[in-house]
Amino acid sequence: MEDNAWPEPPSLQTVDDTDANAVAVDDEVDTTSEEDAPVEDSDLTKVAREVLAGKWGLGVDRRRDLAEAGHDPNAVKKEIVRLLNESP
Repeated sequence: MEDNAWPEPPSLQTVDDTDANAVAVDDEVDTTSEEDAPVEDSDLTKVAREVLAGKWGLGVDRRRDLAEAGHDPNAVKKEIVRLLNESP
């Protein structure tokens, strides 16, 4: 091989341990993603109405409780604003 020549590319058919691990990681990510799926809009609206009714407390405690229950406090806040702007 000359000094200015490109090296032979590896075979594209070669599979090593990292490829097998990548498949296992992909499978785990797919499973986790399904469990951690975002809350549906109808559920978000329900939670926003509960917040407006005072069922989730106030301030920092409410944000913490919403997050611990699996809700995105910022998404809930946006939904509350949407509901309030929608009202006559």
